[in-house]
Amino acid sequence: MKKREFYLPSSDGKNRLHCVEWMPELKNGQQPQIRLWVQLVHGMNEHMGRYGEFASFLAEHGIAVIGHDCLGHGSTAPCKEERGFFGEHQGGTFLIRDMHRIASYGAKRFSHAKHVMLGHSMGSFLTRRYLAAYPGAEPDGVILLGTGFPSPGLVFTGEMLAMMFGKLCGNHYRSRLLYEMSIGNYSRKFWPIRTHYDWLTRDERYVDRFLHNEVCNFIFTAGGYRDFFHEIRAAEEAEQDGYIPKTIPYLILSGDQDPVGEQGKGVKKLVKLYQKIGVEDVTMKLYPGARHEVLNEVNRQEVFGDIIEWLENISTKRAN
Repeated sequence: MKKREFYLPSSDGKNRLHCVEWMPELKNGQQPQIRLWVQLVHGMNEHMGRYGEFASFLAEHGIAVIGHDCLGHGSTAPCKEERGFFGEHQGGTFLIRDMHRIASYGAKRFSHAKHVMLGHSMGSFLTRRYLAAYPGAEPDGVILLGTGFPSPGLVFTGEMLAMMFGKLCGNHYRSRLLYEMSIGNYSRKFWPIRTHYDWLTRDERYVDRFLHNEVCNFIFTAGGYRDFFHEIRAAEEAEQDGYIPKTIPYLILSGDQDPVGEQGKGVKKLVKLYQKIGVEDVTMKLYPGARHEVLNEVNRQEVFGDIIEWLENISTKRAN
């Protein structure tokens, strides 16, 4: 496996997107033909460094992988003050446009390969938003991990509160109330808890790595929450109206103890909606006992296997 890091300009005109590419090993000194590439869109408070094990696994199976640190995250954020911040106005638009920049870059680099977009958590909602924002430029398949279907009223309330805090305290203000409303209470269902991030995974090593990594352990800004809540709301409204691709395959995976997916209820609601609006191919799997980060769970090898099997089916369909 060959790993490469590089930068592309963000659509915001100011920042550079830190990108990572994982490529299969050379065979007889030559690069094997890439039939499929996966675009990774990470979750809230994450960065591409957390996807190394999974991306390497895909590369070992002949699949190329490209992902980027979103605005306000990882090495794309120019300083700690910018973590969890996307822009003064309509920062969510830049997030979606940046995803399209990566998609366009990958399409040129792997011009004869299929493209699958995989979004986890925040990335899953951004992926769902992307599908409506770029009709006709959709990927050949979509994988959603750690997603859900939160109440539109609750999301709207969060967006309005974030806007209020932004106007009163500035868009870089970090509100404990917004944090508690969004993810602060997730670990309570796993009482007695060891840390406030126990809801992420049963694997304590990954919880501790997240907890002790300052690039992950931070509170979003008011502006960041405003933009994220807006994109969730826009994604759900587009889905309700049927404005998403219906002929591409969807794979939706979640832990049945994931609070983001309401212990599977929100995931099932999303699948039922997709079926109602006419999506032709949607596959869902809930992993018993698993929590939010199925790629970092104790049964992650099972998850990896399910994903690679689904991806290989897509690649085979193209060959036929």
